[in-house]
Amino acid sequence: MSSLFTKIDHLGFVVRDLEVAMSAYESAFQLFKIGPFDFLSPKNELVTYIEIGPQAFELIQPLNSDSIYYNFLHERGEGLHHIAYRTKNLTSIVEHLTKDRGYRKVNCEMESNILRGCTQWMLQPPADIYSFVELLQFAEDLEITLLDVRRLENRSIQRIINEVDKKALVIALASQPSEVLEKFLSNMSSRAALMVREDLKFLGHVDPISMNEATDHVITIVKQLIQCGDICDAQIFDKDEAAK
Repeated sequence: MSSLFTKIDHLGFVVRDLEVAMSAYESAFQLFKIGPFDFLSPKNELVTYIEIGPQAFELIQPLNSDSIYYNFLHERGEGLHHIAYRTKNLTSIVEHLTKDRGYRKVNCEMESNILRGCTQWMLQPPADIYSFVELLQFAEDLEITLLDVRRLENRSIQRIINEVDKKALVIALASQPSEVLEKFLSNMSSRAALMVREDLKFLGHVDPISMNEATDHVITIVKQLIQCGDICDAQIFDKDEAAK
């Protein structure tokens, strides 16, 4: 399974009282803390995220029975709840683990973690594995090309067009295959598409550095839109889906 993940992000421990646990860790190990703060579900749990060099762990106090950690605490007591892994392809890996490896989704949909700047999914393990698995996907970890972006639905392409610098988009499209160019042009007004075609016609030579900078700009906008949940990355990584 290691090839599915880029690294272990943190270990998650469930505790009965966050303040007591934080005080104990601080006193014993002089650890730096962030929090406590409301995390994802403001009324359901309190969490503090603690960094120790490149490693990290979080302490989680469920506040009521709506918390996904509540049953764990009352059935197993305090202790390790999950191992969180960073991944570059959240949706497809969740599908693989649930269909082929016996894991079950704790939540029906992925969640946006605004505080960490990622999307995430908690999975319950099969009976022979103790800890839950949390999968995290950070925008900066995604490996995306414009050839991948063409798989997005039209509405998402239109959102990208509205956000990017128009000059950078023209330069980026100049080096792309025809299917990428047509995907973007088909989601513009007739006048805008005509202007882009004219700009491409008279663009002339573009040095590789400028070309890479323009492409990086467009990809950065795509990642930002994915991160804030405005577009879904599932289609990007679905290699079997035809461009729409």
